[in-house]
Amino acid sequence: WETVNFASENWDVGSDFASSIWTPGTAGKYFITCTLTLGEATDDDNFKLIISKNDSTTGAQGRSTTFTENFHSATVNGIFVSDGEDTFRIKANQTTGRTNIDLPLNNNEAFFQGFLLIGV
Repeated sequence: WETVNFASENWDVGSDFASSIWTPGTAGKYFITCTLTLGEATDDDNFKLIISKNDSTTGAQGRSTTFTENFHSATVNGIFVSDGEDTFRIKANQTTGRTNIDLPLNNNEAFFQGFLLIGV
C-alpha cells in the first residue's frame, strides 16, 4: 500500500491538511471520502483504495471499476472516530500495470475530503 499524493488543495479549513495527510484537530466522529479516476486502463487495472488512520493498512476500502474503456475509478468512504490528533491519508494498492499511482493533473478527477459529524 502506497500513500496517494495530492498535489493541491481547494479548501483547508484550519490548515489541517499537509503532505497528503489530514489531521482533523478536533475530537469527534468524521465522514471521510475519496474518489480517484485514472486514465490509460491498460496501466491502471485493478487498483484499490483505503482510508488509512494513523498509517494503518486497515480501514474502509474501495475497488476500481471501469467507467469506459479508458478510465478506471475507485471510491472509498467511512465514518471514523478521531481524538483530533489522529492522521488520515489515502493509500492505494495496484496489482497490475504501473507500480505507483500518479494522480491526473485535473483535480476534478480526484478528491479527498472529510467533515465532522459530531463532537465527542
